Amino acid sequence: MKTLLLLLSFLAVYALGANPPYGQLGISGKYLIQASSNQQVQLRGMSLWWSQWMPQFYNADTVNALKNSWNANVVRAAMGVEMGGYLDNPNAEIQKVYAVVDAAIAAGIYVVVDWHDSNSQYHQSQAIQFFANISQKYNGNPHIIYEIFNQPQAVSWSSIKPYHQAVIAAIRANDPNNVIVVGTPNWSQYVDEASNDPITGQTNIAYSLQFAAGTHGQWNRDKVQYALNKNLPIFVTQYMTVNTDGYGSVNQGEMNAWWNLLDQNKISHLNWAIEDKDEPTAAFWPGTNAQQVGDDSKLTPSGQFVKNKLKSYPTGTSAPPLGSSPAPSSVTTTKAATTTKAATTTTKAVTVTPPTGTPATPYGRLAIQGKYLVSASTGLPVQLHGMSLFWSQWMAQYYNQATVTALKCSWNTNVVRAAMGVESGGYLDNKQAELQKVYAVIDAAISGTFSFIPQHFFIHKILAGIYVVVDWHDHNAQYHQSQAIEFFANISQKYGNYPNIIYETYNEPLQVSWSSVLKVNTVIFHFELKKAVN
Repeated sequence: MKTLLLLLSFLAVYALGANPPYGQLGISGKYLIQASSNQQVQLRGMSLWWSQWMPQFYNADTVNALKNSWNANVVRAAMGVEMGGYLDNPNAEIQKVYAVVDAAIAAGIYVVVDWHDSNSQYHQSQAIQFFANISQKYNGNPHIIYEIFNQPQAVSWSSIKPYHQAVIAAIRANDPNNVIVVGTPNWSQYVDEASNDPITGQTNIAYSLQFAAGTHGQWNRDKVQYALNKNLPIFVTQYMTVNTDGYGSVNQGEMNAWWNLLDQNKISHLNWAIEDKDEPTAAFWPGTNAQQVGDDSKLTPSGQFVKNKLKSYPTGTSAPPLGSSPAPSSVTTTKAATTTKAATTTTKAVTVTPPTGTPATPYGRLAIQGKYLVSASTGLPVQLHGMSLFWSQWMAQYYNQATVTALKCSWNTNVVRAAMGVESGGYLDNKQAELQKVYAVIDAAISGTFSFIPQHFFIHKILAGIYVVVDWHDHNAQYHQSQAIEFFANISQKYGNYPNIIYETYNEPLQVSWSSVLKVNTVIFHFELKKAVN
């Protein structure tokens, strides 16, 4: 009988899982607390990589190794939303989240359920459905922390606050207690903006901070301190030890400055990321699997640096005493360096008599023949070479005649690219303003202008006569198809008779299949062709 009771007790614990280190969490002032004692606590651990691209780590092997080998007391399930994620495969992606949540509950650590999306304001109904599901399924488990908007882009706090309020309401219908982390503007860097107008009428709300040590320095820590001074509770849902693009060397000095700030204020933090992608922000070298998460020989410099830091904390509890927070600086790198020799191509400037009439262009109307760009009038292959402008919404001062003329006359370019921003305060938010910037560059590329040539002390007329790439500068064009069609219909109708124009209908699709973006581009191309057929 005694053996039977012990067995039943074991099975009950296994079924229910282990309690996390502090039990139920809450928020009091600017601090994450243990709800039962009001003790200030700090969580620290690792974030998994996008679920749709690194599913091999979404399992108990990873979670157990993070707890037992890395001394993590929290893990983050970064469920991808766009680009082949939840929007395309909801059942497959949610099962990955379930696997991590179940493993965290069994291991007795906390788990951040992350809606890993930069455009959540456009996916509110799907987010509500997802979090309603999670909060209903795991209601009563103190392990769960909800992160409802990973990384808002360059948007205002006021524009995303209604989204947060709607999703919070959906979660609170099932789960009245667990902590919810909300994203902040500018890729979750501008916590100061949220501190000026925090969410009211709700409890246990924290605000996401994200940073890259190689990019975000004291100026960003000043924003954090401003928010802390206003009693804003902050939770670092992801940080990188390198640059914001995931590359560069581990910046140990800046990273230790960040850790000092976080430890002094008991701010929880998660490193990006558990991945074996060939990039410096990855914790592991390529080829590492979930069974090797605890194997130090598989760690990259960033992985070793962060693991040393996590192991410097008392096991499973709060921050170490001040002065002991910097991670050990000695990191051993065992991966051989790879050197790639780049070929050098020299383009010789060629003067070509333009076709009769204006606007003048170096090769007249262009066409495609086989693998070549050709002059339509001669059939001869040609090459364009030039410069792209930066996102129109953030570098508007170069969208003008002076820039285009200088690129032709001083830089010897024969093409310029107008990179019209679509999201993040671009065309979707300010259609007319962004369109006018594109018009200005196109007009400069195709029109005559006057330029003062100092060395000759006279005014000389220059026909700009260069090509212009009209770029729909967007990573998510498949979700903005109707707006793209409207935009290119406008451009092709206005400028379709000019040989200068080249249409770039989708700047930079992310990790999506060719078949998924081909349909978008084909629709736009056919619409333009009807407007600009020659």
